[in-house]
Amino acid sequence: MPVSDGLQAYFDKQRKKRVISQKLERVASDIDPAFLRSFEIFRERILGIVEENPEASDVVSSEIDELDIKLHHNRRKQSLQKAAKILEVIEKQ
Repeated sequence: MPVSDGLQAYFDKQRKKRVISQKLERVASDIDPAFLRSFEIFRERILGIVEENPEASDVVSSEIDELDIKLHHNRRKQSLQKAAKILEVIEKQ
């Protein structure tokens, strides 16, 4: 069933906002709990940008992907450092 251009634009904007929101939720899992409140403010601002300027969603999406990769690598690096420290302590015993 065809819909009007205005209605289609609304649905497209909502879809883009939902995709960005899902990406931000994945990023939130790598955020230190101490920074979650700041991240929520950041998240709301980003979603506001996407709502007001749907054409910016591709840029926002790629930036969030890059942020997700950096956070994931940083979390892995911290885990490896903790493991190395634990091994060091165990070896000294």
